[in-house]
Amino acid sequence: ITSNSSSDTTSEVATNQTTTQDQRRVDDRKKKVREQRGCVITELLQTERDYRMNLEVCANIFLTDREEGVKNGIDLGRLF
Repeated sequence: ITSNSSSDTTSEVATNQTTTQDQRRVDDRKKKVREQRGCVITELLQTERDYRMNLEVCANIFLTDREEGVKNGIDLGRLF
């Protein structure tokens, strides 16, 4: 009976180790996904800031001061 009990204990330890390793893999994967999402969100926010800035430039130069656009060689007819 003792050898059987020892075998069961060894099996349980191996199962627990496998479960712990599996959980680590899952946790590592979740961490990686969170980091990737963070990078995507950061890039999206930067892209939106750049877009907004470019829209402001267009509005300030081309819509507010059309003469300035013409002076800079911008063909407003083709642009708009």
